[in-house]
Amino acid sequence: MENLEQQQYWIDDLKVGDSQETESQWAPWFRITQSAQDKSAQVFPQGNLWLHSKQKQYVGQLCSTRIQWDGRPSSLPPSWDAVAGGSIKEYDLSRNFDPCGNTIVLLSASIIPSYQKYGLTNLLFNEVVRRAKVWGIEHIVSPFRPNEYGKYRSGGIGFDEYANMKRADGLPVDPWLRSLVRKGVCFYHVSQEAMVALASLEEFAKYKETWMTGNWKEISPGVWDCEEVGLWYVNGNGAKYVEQNIWGELMFN
Repeated sequence: MENLEQQQYWIDDLKVGDSQETESQWAPWFRITQSAQDKSAQVFPQGNLWLHSKQKQYVGQLCSTRIQWDGRPSSLPPSWDAVAGGSIKEYDLSRNFDPCGNTIVLLSASIIPSYQKYGLTNLLFNEVVRRAKVWGIEHIVSPFRPNEYGKYRSGGIGFDEYANMKRADGLPVDPWLRSLVRKGVCFYHVSQEAMVALASLEEFAKYKETWMTGNWKEISPGVWDCEEVGLWYVNGNGAKYVEQNIWGELMFN
């Protein structure tokens, strides 16, 4: 157990039952089930961390896995799904986890909304870096998600363009990418189908009724935008969500 920020917050290895099944900041098709997260706690507890208060109140968590990588950006896995052992519904770290791997892949980092203004992701990132150095890890990478791209897409800005947009100070326009640059992340290339989610027509209809209500627009026949990073593609057989991410590496050595 790590004592942090004058004992206000603590970080522990994820144990079975520690994680939260649903978190309101994530779209429902991105919410990893309690059972899947419990399995992650069994496969790689030291790389799946939960942040809590002294009173054991859940504040957030970071999920990661371990793989072998030769350091060439061109040989990074094709997608988030490929690292995580499948889509969100199939999430299973045991499929690709390498206990001797030289690379940590960050899969998600989340802080509950009421704590997001305190910059607590820094605590989680710093702890991952500390552990990586102890384990002799060579690389920390991730298919990072520019969270605010969906708000720009309606202006005709493509994902690649947005991911490379800079402010006057040279930092990314996207708040999360900007925060990552400040943490020492170097970006590589776009993963075109980083995250894919499938849904029945009934599930898709429920998403429209319960998530980002009022933001859903059919921008072309069968293509729906709700201001998330990706788009939904719908036909008579079901619905498919496709999202792009951008691979990057956290430089820590």
